[in-house]
Amino acid sequence: MKKILIGGSPCTKWSIANKNRETVSSGEGWELFKNYCIAKELFAPDYYFYENNVSASKEIKEQIEKELGNKRIEINSSVVSPQNRKRFYVQNIIDNIGEISSNSMTIKDIIEENADGITYKMTNIKKNPKVSPFGLKCIGYCGSNSQGNRVYSINHKGPTLCASSGGKGAKTGLYEINGKIRGLTVREAARCQTIPEWFQFPCSDNQSLKQIGNGWTCKVIELFFKELPKNEEYLVLSMFDGISCGQIVFSELGYNINKYIAVEIDEKCRETTKINFPNTIFFNDAFDIRNENSELYKYLISL
Repeated sequence: MKKILIGGSPCTKWSIANKNRETVSSGEGWELFKNYCIAKELFAPDYYFYENNVSASKEIKEQIEKELGNKRIEINSSVVSPQNRKRFYVQNIIDNIGEISSNSMTIKDIIEENADGITYKMTNIKKNPKVSPFGLKCIGYCGSNSQGNRVYSINHKGPTLCASSGGKGAKTGLYEINGKIRGLTVREAARCQTIPEWFQFPCSDNQSLKQIGNGWTCKVIELFFKELPKNEEYLVLSMFDGISCGQIVFSELGYNINKYIAVEIDEKCRETTKINFPNTIFFNDAFDIRNENSELYKYLISL
């Protein structure tokens, strides 16, 4: 049986959206990342896979490469989805991802027909709006010209989904859809993350959008996971598991997963995962991996 360690430590402390973000390899964000490193040492995986936000500082990204022992690969989710989402990956599954054929998907491709929701009025229409280098087209604003109030064209790519953000377009951005201005529904946001239609969201819309914003773009992860040997049985440890996007990809690819161990502190995320993958083995706090008396530590060394 082969072991796989997957995960991506929370990026809040490192994100460029954080005015007080950490830019050196110390502090709260780095301590979270160290839990992944401890898991790697303790679990001794045959394969590992780590993800985080490209906006982390150069020093942090280079130190992560040093700690994990491989160079990062940067991918924008726009190549496989209608969402602009730049992330980096450090892993030992493949040496090089190769050239990825970019798709032409736009927000229009994931819109639900007759979807309900809060609608807004556009107060400032842009004259001759241009398409950004990342494929977005802002056509106006609902209120101030802050990022959370921007209205985008559905005929182009959408902005990065966020777990938390301000403005009327918090978490998903605003779009002009059938003559109305609104944010994305839960299913539309899930489609932006290429989460399959069968995946269920048992929580409130607000909680579900937060979970999706914190998740992975499944089709990007698939680019890596599909290169794993097909005829193996796998034992998976997922640190900071969220809603188990890694487990979604393994399921879609048809891999034989003997056990999937999810370390996730958010109760609502665990609830969502349990509905979709009832056989998941759950542990709560990633910091328990440092405690030899914790159930997480004892379980991992018993494997």
